[in-house]
Amino acid sequence: MRGRRAARAPIWRLVPLSSEHFDVVVIGGGPAGYASALYGASAGLNVALIEKGKIGGTCLNVGCIPAKELLETATVFRTVQHADTFGVLAEAKGVDWSKTLARKQGIVDELVGGGIGFLLKNRHVTVYDGIGTLNADHRSVSIAGGASGELTVSGDAIVLAAGSDAPNDSWFPDRRTSDCHFRRAPVDPELPTSAIVIGGGAIGEVCEFASMMSDLGTKVTILEAAPSILFSATRMSSRSLNGR
Repeated sequence: MRGRRAARAPIWRLVPLSSEHFDVVVIGGGPAGYASALYGASAGLNVALIEKGKIGGTCLNVGCIPAKELLETATVFRTVQHADTFGVLAEAKGVDWSKTLARKQGIVDELVGGGIGFLLKNRHVTVYDGIGTLNADHRSVSIAGGASGELTVSGDAIVLAAGSDAPNDSWFPDRRTSDCHFRRAPVDPELPTSAIVIGGGAIGEVCEFASMMSDLGTKVTILEAAPSILFSATRMSSRSLNGR
């Protein structure tokens, strides 16, 4: 129908209880997992990809890509604030955060479904929605807990690209502190008036979200045990430049 976009079908296909064999089985649909799956499929291999969350992993869904979009919003806001220095008569009255989040989510959805999802489908990668558990034989993977149901698949090679997760709430004596988790930063319905960011390391997105919130009016404090923020990343860059 003109003027309306058709609903995008799920990336995964529901597979009945069975034991299918593949050349390669990849556990994890993040940057390492989907890249491995696409590379194997482009070489003519029969590939399965298992992901319980969202294809694209942390980077695409709650990290790198959302951070870049939100930083662009902060850049536009900051530019309008100082537009008079360019002789432009404009006034930054504030940010419609709900519209910012809608734009961010639209970009993410398009990259997940129209980008990675399209490539996986086009290269005939079988995508299972569920948690993949490597069995003792190191040749089979049990899948459960997702839309694909409970089944077992096997492969000549198994790629483990399960990624990592953040500390649970037991790290924080006051649960309100955990609400500042970086996974929540791109989706919270409103910006906080103040925020404490624990860690300023090489993950990058942490400092990016801190910078974005600061530009938009949030009072931000970064807590870091190293001598400076992005300490490890800075040292690695220096060694690369010095050829060490």
